Amino acid sequence: MRKTITVPEGVLILDYLTRLGILLPSFCDGSGVCGRCRIRITEGMLPVTPSDRSFLSEQALADGWRLACCAVAGSPVRVEADVPDLPPRRQIRNAPHRFGIAVCQDTAALVDLTAVTVVQLCKGSVTDLLARFPDAAAGLETVIVMGEASLPPLPCPVRSLPKPEGTSPEEAVEAGILAMFAKG
Repeated sequence: MRKTITVPEGVLILDYLTRLGILLPSFCDGSGVCGRCRIRITEGMLPVTPSDRSFLSEQALADGWRLACCAVAGSPVRVEADVPDLPPRRQIRNAPHRFGIAVCQDTAALVDLTAVTVVQLCKGSVTDLLARFPDAAAGLETVIVMGEASLPPLPCPVRSLPKPEGTSPEEAVEAGILAMFAKG
């Protein structure tokens, strides 16, 4: 779903969207190294950052695309973002949802099994992820470990799969997410 949001001056856009319950994909948890939290400026201006240049073409930059994790509004701006059709984080507590986690080394993803969508992709441990989304722990049904990862005690089954050869932890987590929904 595409959303258009007016962002006030002086805020990091990714943080502002998260506070509104708009969760953009981000493997790097907002550190500017994955290039997934893309937004498009529709009104106003945002400077181009080195991270923007690393992940976006000159044409995309000219068309107004930026990374939300690196964009600080110097004046109010209006941006568009493609976001998963999920209930905002503040509503997870009020609705029965089932969750899964895919993890590889220092990268983890929280998946809403009810909505069949990724809630958050981030650098960090399963403990870190559950600390950010404490309401998800009550509905946690499965954890898939791709390769190696340290885990806290969990109240659900843990399935270990080999990390696909030659893949990054982020790509392995994506494979774990797909395995979560695979039949059989």
